[in-house]
Amino acid sequence: MDKNVRRYSCIVLTLVLAAFLTIPLTAFGNTPAQAQTAQQVKPNGNHEKYNGFRVVGYYSGDLFDNPVDNLQLPVYTHINYGFLIPQEDGSFIPIEKPDKLRELVEKGHAAGVKIFVAVGGYTYQGVPVVSNFEKIGNSPELLEKFTQGLADFAAEYNIDGIDLDWESPKHEHADSYEKTVLLLKSKLAAQGMELSASVNGTRDPQNGWEAIAAITDKAAAALDFINLMCYDLQSDVHHSPLFFGDLSIDYWLNRGLAADKIVLGMPLYARPSWLQYQQLIALDPENAYRDYAATQPLDSYYNGLPTLREKTLLAMRKAGGVMIFDINEDTQDGTSAISMIGETVRKITEQAGPKQRLAAVCKDAILIIIDRQPLWLSATDGLGTPFIDGAGRTLVPVRKPLEALGVQVDYDTAAKTVTAVKGGTVVKITIGKSDMTVNGQQVPMDTKAVVTGGRTYIPLRAVFSGFGYTVNWSDYGRVAYVVEATAVPEMAAVSENSSAPTVKLPD
Repeated sequence: MDKNVRRYSCIVLTLVLAAFLTIPLTAFGNTPAQAQTAQQVKPNGNHEKYNGFRVVGYYSGDLFDNPVDNLQLPVYTHINYGFLIPQEDGSFIPIEKPDKLRELVEKGHAAGVKIFVAVGGYTYQGVPVVSNFEKIGNSPELLEKFTQGLADFAAEYNIDGIDLDWESPKHEHADSYEKTVLLLKSKLAAQGMELSASVNGTRDPQNGWEAIAAITDKAAAALDFINLMCYDLQSDVHHSPLFFGDLSIDYWLNRGLAADKIVLGMPLYARPSWLQYQQLIALDPENAYRDYAATQPLDSYYNGLPTLREKTLLAMRKAGGVMIFDINEDTQDGTSAISMIGETVRKITEQAGPKQRLAAVCKDAILIIIDRQPLWLSATDGLGTPFIDGAGRTLVPVRKPLEALGVQVDYDTAAKTVTAVKGGTVVKITIGKSDMTVNGQQVPMDTKAVVTGGRTYIPLRAVFSGFGYTVNWSDYGRVAYVVEATAVPEMAAVSENSSAPTVKLPD
């Protein structure tokens, strides 16, 4: 995965794993008995459970000692075990923990998860891996050895596919990259296996950067899906801002790649500190709801839960999946990023019809976050769903959002007036009027409450502000953040070339 060894060197220091790196490499192959034990029926995958949407997790089993049993397997559709390192002669450096891979395959398949092995990465022991890929791709003999070796490895371990992690291919090697993809795809497909690739993100949705422009249309079409590495951005203080993922998706859509083949990658680590998400939460549980922590000796810019949720919603609306790097870096409690991602995808899937793409549900959907808790409103519960009116303002069903704040709601049918009471605050709003009253004082609004579909809808910002709340809107995930006016707004839409969150003004 992107910058994996540079990251790993820092992680190893943090986790005090230096001694671990001296362990000799184990034998490459299985014994006949082990190979027989590994064979089992392969799953269709949770891919179908999410109506085709993928949730891909990178599991660096050779680096971390995190037990497979700690993984939230039912959340994923795919897990990529990393990493198998190619050598310049077309062979591979053996994985260090073959038993862990076998365990992941067995337990992953039992949970309906497809298991891939990632081959490549950015560097290995300080040496760029890309040069090995280039030598292999430029030699028909080495390429045959390399691709057949991967196909044999996949069959031996009973995995479901390979993730090609040839990072930052140069334009002059576009032909070699294409040949590698096509030959490897043909060998894997003959065994009923899939091929994905990890590719760099871009902030240029029209022309891209060399590292992805070198991936030809023919190569992209042959891949079952691509994992966009939308992190480690050098030109912004936030290494993985929302706009980076959004523009990267747009680049591939502009090239004509099907949306369901695009998987948005998200990090569980910070830069420049390289601290893991779980380490940041251990320092302060509040860090789960931020994108920045003032850590020492280096600052930490990362993706907290609000940003990760918005990226998941963005991917459901515009792409075909999300990818998390690395799932070993998550927490095991209520701040778990994986749990949140799983809940978000599951909730949207529940609103979709059979085999309906999640994009159809997310296109116009609005998520309301009240005091950090998502308020899920769907057409299936019969309580109405938020929408944006002709004035560009967000209207919400009257009852559920207000009751989530502990507000008592009454409706006078004859007067067409909603009365909302909490503590000593009384807010009254009448259908069709462009003002409301707060404790008897008239307050103007820039839109009106309406009745549609037999349900009453009220302006979100205007009414909630009457109870001392602020509403901040983010376009990326179509999320309205409702927080007490005295609280620091928690929103996820970080801006280009800025260290501060930027949102559309409250509506």
